Amino acid sequence: MAQGGTTASVGYSHFDFDFGLELGAIVGSIGYEFTLNENFSITPEARVGTGVVSDSGVELDRLFGAATRFNYTPTQNFYLYATTSYVNYRVKSSFASGDSWEFGIGGGVGFNFTESLGIEVQYENVDSVDVFTGALRFRF
Repeated sequence: MAQGGTTASVGYSHFDFDFGLELGAIVGSIGYEFTLNENFSITPEARVGTGVVSDSGVELDRLFGAATRFNYTPTQNFYLYATTSYVNYRVKSSFASGDSWEFGIGGGVGFNFTESLGIEVQYENVDSVDVFTGALRFRF
């Protein structure tokens, strides 16, 4: 059953670029879940993160932005969601750095251990970069 209220998450995101570069980041989010009916809800959220895994001298310095999740909860413990995002990524290396705003789209699946704690996995495609995330989800 969908429940409204404040949500937060913390997890690890793995960025897999099509030219072989792989980066990792610790990412957190905070949002508010609006219940539409018994099984559907929408959650706008803010995201922030910092790089923790570099590759070939390149690292993800930081990220921040916004996302919207479209949640489907067929049972009390299991949920599916689709997500859209618009996030600023700052990448740096010893010879250059830069940042860009990118759109992303993806989806995920989650399992609630309790009313306030769950775990989820997500896939998102951001400007042809595959992003895989595992996170803990908290509800307040």
